[in-house]
Parts: sequence; C-alpha cells; structure tokens
Amino acid sequence: MKLTSLVLVGLLGFTDMSQQPQRPIEYSPKVIDILVHLYNKHPREFPLCQLGQKRNGTYYIQDVSIPHVFYTDSIGTNYDANDCRKLKNYLGMIHNHINKNPCAPGLIDMIRFTSKAEERTSIESVVCHTSLDSNSVNIVSILKTRIPDSMIKRLRFLADSLKIRNNK
Repeated sequence: MKLTSLVLVGLLGFTDMSQQPQRPIEYSPKVIDILVHLYNKHPREFPLCQLGQKRNGTYYIQDVSIPHVFYTDSIGTNYDANDCRKLKNYLGMIHNHINKNPCAPGLIDMIRFTSKAEERTSIESVVCHTSLDSNSVNIVSILKTRIPDSMIKRLRFLADSLKIRNNK
C-alpha cells in the first residue's frame, strides 16, 4: 500500500488545526505512484495539474495532468496554467520543491493560487520528499477556503504592485 503524509498549512497561523477534518485530501494510489516516480531525486521543479472532485468535505485527487512547460530548473518553473484551468476536474496545482526550498508553497505560488485567474482552484500543493524504497511522498497543501479574504486581497495587491504574472 502506498503511504502519503499530508500536512495542511495554516497561513501565518490563521488556521485552527483542531477544526480541520481528519483527511481533507485523499490521493489515489495512481497519483502517489506518479508523484513518487516523477519527483524522486528529480533535479528540477515540475508542475502538475491536480484532477479530482470534492465529496463530503474531502478532496479526492484521482489523476494529474502535465501543462505545457516552457522552462524548469531547481528553483522554479514557467508553464501555461491555462492548460490546467480548462480541465473539467481541475482542483489546483502540485509541484515539487528541491533541496533547501521550503516544504510549503512559496510567495509566488500563493500569489498565483489566490489570483483572480485561479478563482475555481481549491488546493495548492508542494511535494517535498519522496522515497522509492517506501513508495511514500510528503505533500504540503493549502486549501483556499482556509485563507482569510484579507490575506487574499493582500496577495492580489502585492501581485498588482509587483506586476507578477498569474501563470507562474
């Protein structure tokens, strides 16, 4: 059986972890296999579209799709987010962080995730560690419903101020 560790990040302490459901996100064995094999010792960041559905308060990620990738290296990637947005069961992005990058979505990830272009996305996830030996993957995810509106407004203001594009 494939194991996954899932941590929900409360942005800057805004989330009361005691109020969170037991398993708000479930990844299918197929998706875990893909994440383990794609991200295990992969020297570059690489984006994937998370596909699935929400039932009874739990997000079920059943598949992933690769958007058109223009550029990728060990600290970032540039891809066509519209490739994901146009998919029917699109729930959000997942990508890996390499080496010493924080095991959580970074500022650029959060600006993209909270942008108006990403209105229908629900989840932003980062894969931090994988292990072929144990077929496991550690995933840190943020649910948009847990981000205060005031924080979303601040991130959008910051994006506008810095002229940050919304497709990463």
